Amino acid sequence: MLHLWAKSTAVKTESQLEIIKVPDHSLVDGFHDYGVEITHDEVIFYLDRVAVSRMPAPKAAHGPMSLLVDLALGSGWPIDKTPNPSVLSVAYIKAFSRI
Repeated sequence: MLHLWAKSTAVKTESQLEIIKVPDHSLVDGFHDYGVEITHDEVIFYLDRVAVSRMPAPKAAHGPMSLLVDLALGSGWPIDKTPNPSVLSVAYIKAFSRI
């Protein structure tokens, strides 16, 4: 899911959703590499260095960006089958710029 919260009234907040199917439990058995590449025309999502989704780049993606990593539980999504406690283990976060 792509969420872009605008920091000014000149750019609107946008969201895009695409569900990527993966084998059951394949994402909980070990660490994986998740990536996002933002170009002028598109936003490309990667799982273990393989492109799995492409979306048109919203206008908000052409300005300064911040990273947000969280479990995003609730807020309208069903969580009744979510383990409690839920844990998000992150080995590292890296951000790069082509400029």
